[in-house]
Amino acid sequence: MNRRAHLIAAAIVSLTAWPLPISAAPAWQDAIDRAVRRGDDWPSEALAELDTLMPSAAASPSSSGGAASAPPASLQPRAIALARAEIAARSLPVDQVAGWRDAALAAARQQHPLLAQADGAYLDALLAERLGSPQARDKARTALDAYQRHCNAIAATAPECNHAGRWRMHLLLANAADQASVEATRQQLHAALDLAQAGNDAWRTTWTEARLADFEGRQHRFPVASQHLERARQHAERLDDLQIRARVVMAGALVDIERQSLVAARKGLDMALDLARQVRADRLSAVVLTNLSDLSVRMKQPADALKAAEQGVPLARRLGALRLERALLNNAVLARLALGQRAEARQDFEQLQALWAAEGATAEQVAALVEFADALARTHDHAGALEMASRERQLSAQLAANRRDAAMAELRERYQRADQLRRIELLTQDNRLKDADLHNQRLTHGLWVLACVAIGIALALAALLWRRQREAGQLLQTSQAHLKVQSERDALTGLANRRHFQAAMLRDTAQAGFTGALMMVDIDHFKSINDRHGHAAGDRVLMELARRVASSVRAQDLVARWGGEEFLVLAPQLQASEARALAQRLLAAVSGEPVPLAKGGSLAVTASIGHAVFPLEPHHVQLSTDQAINLADMALYLAKSQGRNRAVGIVRAEAGDALALRALEGDFERAATEGRVSLCVDLGQPLPPA
Repeated sequence: MNRRAHLIAAAIVSLTAWPLPISAAPAWQDAIDRAVRRGDDWPSEALAELDTLMPSAAASPSSSGGAASAPPASLQPRAIALARAEIAARSLPVDQVAGWRDAALAAARQQHPLLAQADGAYLDALLAERLGSPQARDKARTALDAYQRHCNAIAATAPECNHAGRWRMHLLLANAADQASVEATRQQLHAALDLAQAGNDAWRTTWTEARLADFEGRQHRFPVASQHLERARQHAERLDDLQIRARVVMAGALVDIERQSLVAARKGLDMALDLARQVRADRLSAVVLTNLSDLSVRMKQPADALKAAEQGVPLARRLGALRLERALLNNAVLARLALGQRAEARQDFEQLQALWAAEGATAEQVAALVEFADALARTHDHAGALEMASRERQLSAQLAANRRDAAMAELRERYQRADQLRRIELLTQDNRLKDADLHNQRLTHGLWVLACVAIGIALALAALLWRRQREAGQLLQTSQAHLKVQSERDALTGLANRRHFQAAMLRDTAQAGFTGALMMVDIDHFKSINDRHGHAAGDRVLMELARRVASSVRAQDLVARWGGEEFLVLAPQLQASEARALAQRLLAAVSGEPVPLAKGGSLAVTASIGHAVFPLEPHHVQLSTDQAINLADMALYLAKSQGRNRAVGIVRAEAGDALALRALEGDFERAATEGRVSLCVDLGQPLPPA
């Protein structure tokens, strides 16, 4: 399953289950919960239900199950205003949220300022999660802290201190930590489960058990996942609610996917979709359709994947579920490409890129470009794959530059604050000196001895200030030099970064064009490593392979992390035979031993290499650094398209001038087939069967 869509689905499913009935809560609180839950799918109807709880429309309490009574007068404004704002934050157009939020906070302030602070952070966290903002995590922590402090100051059993809001914030934090820390996610989910069980809340208990089953299944802890799933099913059987049954069935299907039981998973998702549609749970239906389209792509059923995506996109758009809509569009692109609808797939892909670009989601753009390039390569559209790879490298460079600029801006701001503090200190000391001098003049006007002492003190202080200023300047120079070194190094691997590498190549080609050997090394199936083992394992593989590549080259050679999982090696004054031997040595170094993982176990890793020695035989045409990198990249793509775990080197190019060489670049694969480009191919050591 597409990991990005899987994570988005897991995050958005949490919205479909909040808020839920509280079995031990008063009738009016249950009624508000039901209305807000309905707001996830039909906000206008939910707001109308909340209007019936106002005093003028509320029915009197009835033991026979009549209309729910209104909340107590002291709690009514805050309870209903907060419920309306929750519906707005999750389902109404974003430009309408602020008004509902302000009304909710005004009502909360009538009870307690700290309660208003907690409600504000809670609503902000819900909206940030909906929009995919990284601020959601901080807002959730702020809300949890404020609710806890408020409830500590009053009776913990007060109606405004029910567990619902804190339960929801723990789930949000679990979703935010999902990619960064497995243990952090597990802790947040168990904290949510403890709250639901302590509140005797069967709905939330069932939902959290299902979420834990899904989570533990993705960690391949299947016995633990089965225990959570069985408890969720037992709770669901006692609840007369099709929506929670659909959620539990979907959780079981997601666990089946991790177990590779794809046929069983398909049946489970179909059943979950049918249950969700019976109760008009459109948000849950859209989530199930996302998982169905993911599963169909994985099962190589593109027609089914496209059908599910086309059914889910209108639902996601109506509900304003932005991340869910993007996941469905991405699956539609992959399905259309597999169906041979290249023009439509390209059109949908560019639309998706534009949406992410408008949101500033550069990381998502890069991930989609990599996935689309791989899909094009599988359909033998190598020209399209090369184009997507080029765009991905440009965006990756832009992303790295943005992060570097942000870090430098933060460092400059830090030094500016330090400089301001130093200036304030100097001014304060200067004022003290002036006051002391005036005082001494009044008291010791005619006493030269005391005047000399005062002058001596002033000189000593001036010398001290001068020394401190000189030390501060030296510290600033040292920090600037350290910053320059950091800006030329990749933070993860310690290798030279793209900026340093390009500067070195430009310096070497300033007079007579680029010369020397150039090798582009790309880790095979790196995306699968991240998907199956997590980004921490991917980072460990990058660091270990960077070490192996660096230790395999000469002292005068330059190794850089070019972007993502790619490395570039610049070996000046290296002959063609020596370059080929170096490529063979790099293949052996990469796959010679499995990469050990931090939590035990290891990964067998291979790489693909494209290389050439410039200027190319036999015509020795001068070329730029960009041309040299592009030629090495083309050789790399040939290595990948021919099966990976190999090195492809350019030996000769029948191009007598720059124009002819550019013609070869325009259709490199064809030139190689026709013999206008001579290649050498070296296979890496095959990995043992898994």
